[in-house]
Amino acid sequence: MPEAWITTREALGDRPPSTSTTTVPLDRPVTVGRAGQVSLGVGVADSGISRVVATVAATPDGWTIHDTSRNGIVLHPWGLAPVRATAANRLRWPLIGLRVLGTEPDARHWLLLECHRYPVDGAASTRSASTTVRSDPPRPLTTAEQEALHTVFESTLAWPPPVAPAEPLQLKQAGRRLGITASAVKVRLEGARAKAELLGLEHQVGVTDPTYLHVLVAAGYVHLPAGTQGSPAPQQG
Repeated sequence: MPEAWITTREALGDRPPSTSTTTVPLDRPVTVGRAGQVSLGVGVADSGISRVVATVAATPDGWTIHDTSRNGIVLHPWGLAPVRATAANRLRWPLIGLRVLGTEPDARHWLLLECHRYPVDGAASTRSASTTVRSDPPRPLTTAEQEALHTVFESTLAWPPPVAPAEPLQLKQAGRRLGITASAVKVRLEGARAKAELLGLEHQVGVTDPTYLHVLVAAGYVHLPAGTQGSPAPQQG
């Protein structure tokens, strides 16, 4: 049974993105780029994409990502803060977006890595976030808190990630979508933020600041998106 996938997601300007998915054998490195085993920067032409921008592999300990690009790669682990890739990276996370930087201003190039061998359980760490769930962790997020987080931080929690990630929604916008007042949205988010504080959030932040969301995601408190290639079934809470 396949356990790991790489999907390319490329777009030019406002055109709909084109995608292509490849099954990845475990423990077998795969090259990506204009001359890679997985093609990138060809269908949406971009001379700034290297012949081999990266070599990736799904291993028992997580994805390994070796960055050989000309212009750099930004790692977007699902639900966590993005971080610039170094020459060698290892992330044990089920859903990872790699935004590959080229030179064409209207071109967008993404690699989406999916592997359900890497659960979000609060025990694993990445370079973006590390949260250890305490022996007496807070109660799970309520359904109302989950809905508020997924509405306000829609872009952060989307999979596949938007070609151009957006800012969190304002409370009034979220309220209109949920059919409640902005104050009610704020109360729900404050409840979620309080649980992040119990999980180790280091400093007070506003309810539309994604810093506390990253803590909740890293600890396994936020439902994974449904319908992905390699993600486990949504958690119950």
